[in-house]
Amino acid sequence: MIITVWLDPRCPDDPNLDKKDLYRTNYEATRIAIGRAMKGEPTVRELIANRDKIRHDALEGVLD
Repeated sequence: MIITVWLDPRCPDDPNLDKKDLYRTNYEATRIAIGRAMKGEPTVRELIANRDKIRHDALEGVLD
């Protein structure tokens, strides 16, 4: 099982950062990732087939 928690590099400089909310959202994402992994979702084949199609709104304008 591989779980990656990614933090926006702008977080340390954000004066409005809500650390409790950051913890909560990452905790929930980790919980969901573990649950999906226990069900074998997604499969390695699905990940490879879709690796160039998946986009995340939070990364818009952050990563090229």
